[in-house]
Order: sequence, then C-alpha cells, then structure tokens
Amino acid sequence: MTRCHTASAWFVLVGLLVGCSQPSPDPDDATPTAPSPPTLTAAETIEGGPPADVGQPSACDSLSGNTIGEISSDQLVELSGLAASTRYPDTLWAHNDSGHSTSVFAFDSKGTDLTRLDLPEAANSLDIEDMALTDGSIYLADIGDNQANRQQVQILRFDEPSPSEPTGSTVSDFDIVTLSYPDHPHDAEAFLVDTDGSLVIITKEADPDDIARVEPSQIFVADTPVQWGSSQQLRHAGSLDLSLAYQANPDARQSLFTFGNLKRLVTGADLRHDGKVVAVRNYGNVWLFERPSNASIADALQTTPCEAPVPSEAQGEAVAFLYPDSNDVVTVSEGSNPPINVSQTG
Repeated sequence: MTRCHTASAWFVLVGLLVGCSQPSPDPDDATPTAPSPPTLTAAETIEGGPPADVGQPSACDSLSGNTIGEISSDQLVELSGLAASTRYPDTLWAHNDSGHSTSVFAFDSKGTDLTRLDLPEAANSLDIEDMALTDGSIYLADIGDNQANRQQVQILRFDEPSPSEPTGSTVSDFDIVTLSYPDHPHDAEAFLVDTDGSLVIITKEADPDDIARVEPSQIFVADTPVQWGSSQQLRHAGSLDLSLAYQANPDARQSLFTFGNLKRLVTGADLRHDGKVVAVRNYGNVWLFERPSNASIADALQTTPCEAPVPSEAQGEAVAFLYPDSNDVVTVSEGSNPPINVSQTG
C-alpha cells in the first residue's frame, strides 16, 4: 500500500531533490545504479524462454486515453485493486488496501455505486493490494508488506457475486491459500492469475530503511495445482526492471513518479483473459507486454513493452483489462472520488 509514511517520504525526497538545484537534474542521474542488462524485444526473451516468433510490440496501437467517470463512493478512498466483470455487463470490482475492512465494491464505468460486499473476520487479511477476476472467481491478494516482515502471504478466492446483491451482504463462502516465499519476505502490490490457474506475485522492492533505494521487482509463482485450504511455497520465476521500459520508450510520460529509481515501483498488474497480454503499472505509467506463444508470464515480462496512454493520476495503483480479447485497460488512482480512466481503441 502507499498510504504509509514510507511512500510519503519518497515523494518528499523527490520534491527536495528537484527543488534544491538549478537547473533541474536529469532523472536518470539522480540515483546511480549498476549497469542494466540490455532491453529485450518481444522476439528476444530470456535464456530458456519461448521461440522468437513475435515481432515488435503492437499492443498499444490505436489506443488513446480518456476519462469516462468518477468514483462516487465515499468509502472507496484507497483503491488499490481493480477487475472488470465478464459475467455482468458494465461492472467493475475494486477494493481498498490496509486500514479498511475486507470488502469488495462494485460500480459501473461512470463510477455509480452498485454494491459493497464484506468478508468476515475469518478472512484474516492484513494488507490486500491487488485483485483478479477469472473463470467466474474473484481473487484478493493479501500481499502487502511495507516493512518486509511477512514470510507468508495469502490469497482469497470466492465466486463473483451479483452486483445487485444488497450492500453490506457477507461473502461467507471463500477459499484461502497461504503462500511462503522461498527466500525472505517481500512487499508486493501486483498479482495475476495465469490461464492455467497458477498465481503470480510481482514484488515492490523498496528498502524501508533507505527510501532512495529501489531494486528491480521479483516474480514469484504458486504453481498448479494450487493448494487451496492449505499452504504452498512460491517459486522464484524471474525479475522485472521497469526502468528498462523507459530506456526502450524514450517518449514515455515523465513525472514525479518516474524520477530516478521510483519508476521501478510496480503497483498493480493484470492479465488479459486470453493470456496474451500482460499489463503492469507503476505510479506514473501503464505498460503492456505482449506474451509470445508458449511463454510464461515471467518470460513475457522480459520483452519490450509499450506504454498505454492513460491520463495522469495522483497515485495510481490499479489496472484491469476491460474486455476478454482487447487491449483496452481501465485505471483508477487512490484518493477521494478519483476519476475512472481508460486507454481504449478509437
């Protein structure tokens, strides 16, 4: 989550760095880093990856950004995860992050409230940071860990409710799987469910003791069959360095959130329903990674992405594909009554 003091300190730090020197420093020079590995195209995946059968990324072709609505709920103020229903037309689901009850909110594309459903205390969630919706099930990822002291995290799963259910109804039937990192605790805000049912976590590697130090994200997978109702160890599958996306896309939008290594902070993700495109966002940008044939999600995240043109947001953490087979994405920021933004064809 980014409500914590650590995130606020990042923004204060950046403001001080920008304001204390003239002329303004080059963002790439602000935080020295080790030499980065070469950027890969969609045809040049990591060693052991899929065949080179995909050309340059085209997932962002014909996309344009627009604001289509505004969240009307006064309860949804720290929106951290987002998912679009494929069962109920014009229905989006979202949740707050830690500090709030474990609830899911439904609203339409204009932001009009549809319902709020609550999970009981037995869900025992600490910091839900992202969500997914696939095959009629909603997944809530309780993976936030700002201080990096949770060796275990958990994922909740339940059938997608009807958005016409009365507000305040309880989701009483749900499954939980407890996941253990193979190395050490990680903070994370991005979660996906692959087409085979495996669970994917993309970490947010910020050092709570050194706010200027941000490392590349790590990718962990809970392979199928997922041990629902029990526990399972995650498998380390690779890493993601979003700073490489900016190197490959020099015209990408620059902002406070892309200063120095802040651009590496992954805050949300989604997988297109057919599994062919992965969306990953940080605070300032949304990136679309085309997934080569027979590639894992980790492999796809080694390719060169394109930038989805979405309107600028104050503190963007949520992203979701709008339709099963299109690259249209919807994003929402944290804050009171934030706008609902889309990057869509046309």
